[in-house]
Amino acid sequence: MKQLNLAFYVIKAKQKKGGYAPIYVRINLEGTQTTFSTGFSTDSKKWTSQNQLKLARNPEDVILREKLKDIKIKLNEKLKLMIEIGLVINAKNLKDAYLGKTSLTETNSKSWLEAFDYHNDLFKEKVKIGERSDGSLVKYNTTRKHLAEFINVKYGVDDILLKNLKYEVLERFELFLKNEKKIGHNTAIKYIQAARKIINIAVHKYYWLDKDPFSQFEGKLKETETVYLDECELTRLENKLFESERLNIVRDLFIFTCYTSYSHCDIDNLTKENIVKHFDGQFWIMTNRQKTDIESNVMILPQALAIIEKYKNHPLCVLKGSLLPIKSNQKVNEYLKEIATLCGINKNLHHYVARHTFATTVMLANGVPMETVSKMMGHKRITQTQHYAKLINRKVSDDLLALKRKLEEKLKRKNDKNDTDDKSSEIAC
Repeated sequence: MKQLNLAFYVIKAKQKKGGYAPIYVRINLEGTQTTFSTGFSTDSKKWTSQNQLKLARNPEDVILREKLKDIKIKLNEKLKLMIEIGLVINAKNLKDAYLGKTSLTETNSKSWLEAFDYHNDLFKEKVKIGERSDGSLVKYNTTRKHLAEFINVKYGVDDILLKNLKYEVLERFELFLKNEKKIGHNTAIKYIQAARKIINIAVHKYYWLDKDPFSQFEGKLKETETVYLDECELTRLENKLFESERLNIVRDLFIFTCYTSYSHCDIDNLTKENIVKHFDGQFWIMTNRQKTDIESNVMILPQALAIIEKYKNHPLCVLKGSLLPIKSNQKVNEYLKEIATLCGINKNLHHYVARHTFATTVMLANGVPMETVSKMMGHKRITQTQHYAKLINRKVSDDLLALKRKLEEKLKRKNDKNDTDDKSSEIAC
């Protein structure tokens, strides 16, 4: 809800005979201010800026006090309705709506950035109660920043009304991200998807728009190579000891994900209460993925258990009541690049590489059924997990091709030797 501040006051300069002065109300909203007369008057001697009519006892003043209270209630109701139907929010518009000068049936007056701010404010509240992730909020805030810059640079204005949006605006925004901000295709498409979500909400949830002006947009993500650690690289990472404690912690968090599949934000939410002894007598981590709110329960494998035991008395874990001493995602990715270099791993390590490693090297490569892997990873659809199976099949194919080449070379050497032996026999004869 927008922050609305109301103040009632009397104007003694307009006092009439009998000492009665008109009561006005001052509206402060979104950095704007306006005033208007309530249509009521009171004895100015009874009125103070601190008490107003709060201490009134006689029937006339009590009734007046209730009427002023009713004005305050109605102003708040008008503001709520203005937000719901998408009108531009400021003090003057609220006054006009209250006085009946603006029709609250008028739609399509909200702007793109205002709609973005409305969405992001609600999303921020959901992050506070753990329903959405900080990472997603960062994505929406960054998209909003790029969009504001684009509107200003390309159109020379601060904002665009939703009703004025055309298909070409989104095309231009995509080109702006790629050409002027030097953002890669997939990242640009993700920003556009975030911007389109605001439009979908404006159309289908709040009815700020009659139809989606971007409905024909078909921006697709390009398939990229999924990076994961093979068994040798994972072993090398596990056995490496660093002089820096921060690197050891980040490495351990990465390995924990390699054996549990939990993302950075999911690990941040884990506590001792998430560890449960299951019906099979084994200890499991029982939780839901923050990103999808889908159940993601994983048996605690020995490597993951060793890391939990290692940090159970860590000061940060004790202070926060968390299972592991988690750091910000940005810092973790910075440190992982350093770790990769020190371990001689020529791959761009980030936290999702560990999740990919869980699916491929730790699970599927060891014969764990795809349905089981999908369940542990909290995937909505089995097709999300089948992607990893393709990686395993590709690795099997690569291994067999290498074996085929090796056998072909061995056969070639044998044939060459036989040819040489045959020629030697001919000469001897």
